Amino acid sequence: MKTKIYSTIIRDLLYADDCALVAHTLQEVRELFDSFFHTAQRFGLTVSLKNTEALHQFYPVNKSANAPVKAGDTQLATVEKFCYLGNFLSNTISVDDGITSRLTNAGCAFGTLQDRLWMAHDVSLRTKIAVYRAVVTTTPLHGCQTWTLYRHQIRKLDQFYIRCLRSIARIKRQDKVPNTDVLQI
Repeated sequence: MKTKIYSTIIRDLLYADDCALVAHTLQEVRELFDSFFHTAQRFGLTVSLKNTEALHQFYPVNKSANAPVKAGDTQLATVEKFCYLGNFLSNTISVDDGITSRLTNAGCAFGTLQDRLWMAHDVSLRTKIAVYRAVVTTTPLHGCQTWTLYRHQIRKLDQFYIRCLRSIARIKRQDKVPNTDVLQI
């Protein structure tokens, strides 16, 4: 039995109204962007140079390696991180910024329901937990399939979930209830 393997190098990722160009060397970035820029012009499209940014990712992290990328005479802004569709990309190749942002959003969702649901006496704990799982737990995990997590990041997520569950069940630290019991709620 013979197996055929095809390999394709992906150089551009197209989105609704955006494009991400990917290259391994600075020379490839310049050639790829020039090609993209001139092809867009041939089709009557314009590339917004004020909204176009360059992000260099190196491993190990090398902040001094941020060389300029130009489009004609215009130098593109070089950034250390940017957000696209709720996901943060950074030059440190880390998901810390993305996790922090998503936990902030989940915290806002949790806080919005504080008075109306979590502190309501006429709503059962079972209903509160169902809403918590549907609304709060899904916010930080949207798009997490591509994350490579380290222990400190997993701990950060776990701490957020435990704090929320303790608040919903009205369990204080002084009550000395272990986290394993809180997770059984």
